[in-house]
Amino acid sequence: MLKTHTMGASAAKEEEPEPGDLIEIFRGRYQHWAVYIGGGYIVHLVSNSEIHSLGVSSTVLGGSVSGQVKKEKLKDVVNKDDWKISNIHDNKWDPRPKQEIVKEALSMVGKDMEYSVTELNCEHFATERRYGKALSLQVLKAAEAVVRVGAATILDSTASGDMSSSPSVQYSP
Repeated sequence: MLKTHTMGASAAKEEEPEPGDLIEIFRGRYQHWAVYIGGGYIVHLVSNSEIHSLGVSSTVLGGSVSGQVKKEKLKDVVNKDDWKISNIHDNKWDPRPKQEIVKEALSMVGKDMEYSVTELNCEHFATERRYGKALSLQVLKAAEAVVRVGAATILDSTASGDMSSSPSVQYSP
């Protein structure tokens, strides 16, 4: 199991990330992802229109917004949030060589990009650097939750005999 780090006094005793590692930062309702490049720095994709009071990106409201790839100190990005080294797909895919991961991440610093919660978020960005595949488990989990809620709603309306909220299908021979 991976240890969760804090930026408090105990952080120095925890396992240190290596260049190319994925860093998962816990922000309450969502996780922010970055690529560790060494020397205490990360490279990550951020939305330029974050709604800080809600703690979520404005792209949750739909569509995409402008974003930018930044190089920053891990401790400054994490602030007081918990974080962990999270190379979550190493058991499925071989990570690219560390030097390639870091070189590609650094080559993107300062680049303006479209940011979309569902299609290109910080987790997509980080996993693409490490594995060459852009994937966001947060998006997949959210989609699964929507499907479960939709299925439960249909089952409830079917069980109660109220089909008014179910889609109607007409058959004509």
